[in-house]
Amino acid sequence: MKEKCSRCDEYAGRGARFCGECGRDLAVNPLFNLGGRPLFTGCVIAAIASLVLVLVEAACLVANAPAVFGLTGKWSYPLILLAPNTVQVYTMSGVVLQAFWVFIVAALVASAAYALAKFYGDFSKAREKGTESPVENSSFLWVSVLFMATTFFSIAYGLIIAMFGLSVDASWLDDYTDREMMFLLADASVWEEVISRVLLVGVPMAVLTLFLAKPSQAPRCLLGGFGMSRAAVVLILASALVFGYAHNDGWGIEKIIPSMAAGVSFGYLYVRFGLYASILMHFLTDYLSAPQWLGLDALYVMFIILLLVLGLACFAYVLKGLRLQKLKGLPWFASFGYGRSE
Repeated sequence: MKEKCSRCDEYAGRGARFCGECGRDLAVNPLFNLGGRPLFTGCVIAAIASLVLVLVEAACLVANAPAVFGLTGKWSYPLILLAPNTVQVYTMSGVVLQAFWVFIVAALVASAAYALAKFYGDFSKAREKGTESPVENSSFLWVSVLFMATTFFSIAYGLIIAMFGLSVDASWLDDYTDREMMFLLADASVWEEVISRVLLVGVPMAVLTLFLAKPSQAPRCLLGGFGMSRAAVVLILASALVFGYAHNDGWGIEKIIPSMAAGVSFGYLYVRFGLYASILMHFLTDYLSAPQWLGLDALYVMFIILLLVLGLACFAYVLKGLRLQKLKGLPWFASFGYGRSE
C-alpha cells in the first residue's frame, strides 16, 4: 500500500481522486479500507472491544482500590517465586502488604495508560501516513489480538476436555469475596509477570547479552522490549512451561495447557514490546469479571459473545502469521529492534 508522497495533499486539496505524482487513491483513507483483509479487520474490532474492556476493568480496579487497601491491613499474604512449583519466600502483612497493593495498582494503571497512549500515537501516525502498518504493529493491537486468541483457545479447550468428562477445577474461587478476588487477580497480573517473564526471560537474556552480545545493553533486557531472537524464543517457551506447570497447584492438571498457551503470549509481548504489554494482557485476562463486579451483567455477556466471535478471527490471524522459517532469520541474542513496533 502506497504511502503519501510530497504532493498528495496538494492534489487532495484540488479535489482530485488520485495523486498526479504517485497515483495514490485519495478518496479513501487506506487505514479503513480493510475489505480485502477480513482477519485484520476482525483484529481492529477486537482492539476496539479490548479498549472498552480495559477501561471498564481499570475503572473497577481504581474504584475498589481504597476498599481493598483497607482490607489488606488485616491480611497476611505470601510473596512467591516459581521453582517450578510455587515457593513462598516472604509473608507480607500490615503496612508492607498495603504498600504492595499500591505498587500493584500503580503498575496496572501505568501499563494501561502507556499502552493506550502509544496506541493513540500509532493510530495518528497511521492516518497521517495513510497506511495501517503503525496500527498493525502497535503493542495494544497485539495485546488485544493475543488476549482474544488465547481466551478463545481456553474456551475451546474447556469444551473439548468436557467431552471426556474433564474440567479445570475452579471451585477454590468460591472461597473468596469479590474484593478478595480483585486483590488476588490484580496481584497475579503484575507479580506473575515479574517472576515468570522478568526472572525467567529478562534476567537470562541480560546475562547472555552481558557476556555474549552487547554488555552495555544488558540492563535493558530486564524490562523487555529487546526484540525477538533465537535465544528469546527458547526462553519464552521454557518460561511458558514453568508458568503452565505452576497452575497445576489449585487448578489441577487440566489448567496446564491453556496456561502454557497464555504464557507463550505473555512472553511474546514481553520480548517484543516490553513488560507493560504482558502485564496489560494478563490484567485483561484475569479481570474479565470486572463488569460483573460492577453490576454490569449484560456488558459481561456481550464481551463473552465478542470473545467467541472475534477470538476465532484473532486466533486465525495468529496462526496465519506463524512462519517457522522466520526463525532462520532471527539473531541469536537480544536484537533491540527485531520485530518491535516502529
